[in-house]
Amino acid sequence: ALADDLIGPERRRAHRRVAEALCATRKDDVDAVAAEISDHFLEAGDVQRAAEYALRAGRRAAAQHAPVAAASHFNRVLRLLPEDDQARLGLLLEAAAASYTDSERNPSMALAVEAHRLAKEVGDPVSEAQALRWLWQDRWRSGDSEGAVALSAEALRLVEGRDDWTEAWTRQANLRHLALTGSQNDEVRALVPGALEVATRAGHMEALSQIHNTRGIIAAFEGENIEAFEAAAQCAVAAHAADAEVSAWQNGGYSALWIGHMRRGREWLARALELAERETPARTDYPRAGLSWAHALTGELDAALATAASPRDSGDIPARMVALTALTEVHLRRGDLALARECAEENWRVAAANGEGQRIDPALAHLVAVRVHDGMPQVEEIIERFLSGAWRPGNHALATPNMSHALVVAGAGQRLRRLTEITRDLTSQASHAHNRAALALCEGRLSAVEADAEAARRWLQEAVVLYRDMPCPAREAEALLDIAELELREG
Repeated sequence: ALADDLIGPERRRAHRRVAEALCATRKDDVDAVAAEISDHFLEAGDVQRAAEYALRAGRRAAAQHAPVAAASHFNRVLRLLPEDDQARLGLLLEAAAASYTDSERNPSMALAVEAHRLAKEVGDPVSEAQALRWLWQDRWRSGDSEGAVALSAEALRLVEGRDDWTEAWTRQANLRHLALTGSQNDEVRALVPGALEVATRAGHMEALSQIHNTRGIIAAFEGENIEAFEAAAQCAVAAHAADAEVSAWQNGGYSALWIGHMRRGREWLARALELAERETPARTDYPRAGLSWAHALTGELDAALATAASPRDSGDIPARMVALTALTEVHLRRGDLALARECAEENWRVAAANGEGQRIDPALAHLVAVRVHDGMPQVEEIIERFLSGAWRPGNHALATPNMSHALVVAGAGQRLRRLTEITRDLTSQASHAHNRAALALCEGRLSAVEADAEAARRWLQEAVVLYRDMPCPAREAEALLDIAELELREG
């Protein structure tokens, strides 16, 4: 209040006295008032100390998972720092990490771009790769999976053989991006041992966590799947890396849903969300969307609707797509075709542009489910493209039951046979419970169309048991209705 009556040197001296008084009286928790101290030193004309306390404020905001505040404080430091200061590049990288968020207006991107430019200019390939980390994460979040893979591969070329710590982190990211695109699992498996060796040599526990996380995603059998994600969580705890622990339970939960273990999926996703809300509150959309999908698949429709509300409009494209998947499921099961169509069509547009197998399967399943109500011509082209191999996700568990139902309704027995043959082949490549249940449903429907009532009963009863064990009540009900139709025809 007094400062308003002061001018010139007297005003600057007053600000300096306030800043020094705060330093003296709050020395035990000076970081809590570091931003205020920085303001006073700046008004006093002491640029060096203003930058020093702005940096302390930025680091405190980062520790409190407040990325927007962190960006503001770090930006002040960078504005006050001479352009040619040798600390500038390191501060840009630190600022990019501190200010990263899933929102569409991600404050870390400008910082990462500037760090990348400066690292290139001064000929520092390791720092250049570190800057690319935030750029590839933003590409991934925005739905550009190919761009993310390309940037992580570029970063790996920059650091290979130069810096074990950065190389370990870059290798794990490149592996994870390749694994999540769903099309290069053999390549990923071949690269895992080398990545584990580099991360172990560097003592990089967080990178080790993410490599085990990737092992879980590409696991060939269930035991390896569980072991890998639990190892990922243990390494993350050892590294005190909350992000990595969230990722372990989150990806483990999604993986469990894919292979048909809905209870475990729901439990692990709930654990991931609880941890994210506590430790990384700026990045909760993806585990929240996953939990909404788990609720939808297990028939908890009210819970699914409530949980999907926030990630539905997320700037994180993968989270938005999963939320749309959950919402379409809810609206379909409740018979609200207009809302189901709106969500399904939006999800398909994004999934088709994104091109990942893990995104195509649920989006394709729901597109068929809503368009079948418009008549078979609206569905035939979609199914034909699947049959021709244009869209062929490794995991077919969500799409093939809906396509087989549409073909039964249309009386298209020949195409139903082709679909079932393809489903057999896909299931032989990934023979988990969810794919086996979908195959049993397709086989049962084909047998019913071909008037083999005994085989149809056997296959459909197998589908009932598999879906009940997951549990996936909506699919179980579909199989039971198919059996009822069969028994009705049989008298």
